[in-house]
Formats: sequence, C-alpha cells, structure tokens
Amino acid sequence: RGHLECIESLIDFEAKTEWKDKSGKTPRDLAVQFKKTEAVKLIDEMLRESEDEDVDEDGEAYNDGLTSTQRNRMKKKQMQALERRGMKEEEEEEQEEEEEE
Repeated sequence: RGHLECIESLIDFEAKTEWKDKSGKTPRDLAVQFKKTEAVKLIDEMLRESEDEDVDEDGEAYNDGLTSTQRNRMKKKQMQALERRGMKEEEEEEQEEEEEE
C-alpha cells in the first residue's frame, strides 16, 4: 500500500504523469510492465478525475486558471475546514449539555 500512497502524493503535488523515461515509458507504462495492477488502477483513476474536473455540468471545457491538482487541493482544504467546523460544533453541543446537568 505504501507505493500507492507515494503515487497519490506525487499526483497531489502535480507530478507529470505524461513524462517519459529514456526508453519512452510513462509511469503508467512501467506499472503495467511490472504488473502493478493496483498502481495502474490508481493512476487511471487519478487521470480520469483530472479530466472530469476540466469539464462543467454541460460537458463544456472551462478554464478557471487552476490545474486539476490545485482544484483537488482546494476541495480537500474546504472539506477539512468543514470537518473541523463540524467537530467544533459537536464540542460546543457537548459543553452545553454538560452545563445543563
């Protein structure tokens, strides 16, 4: 699983999945060559997600000036903020309950 986490991190940090080595192979090509099926699936999923994010609801391409990775990071930060806010609200509710007792 560790290698898959490395792949996720590299993609999160905008590693170029289309780059090729001296023999002309991409990271995905190498994963196929070495029969790393989970890595191939992960790379395919990440590439598919980045393609999907470049299209709006009507299927039209748009450009907001951000890369798909930057949009992913922004969404992740928003989700983390919502989670923290939710935890804070839960803590406040618990404190109110304790004060009522």
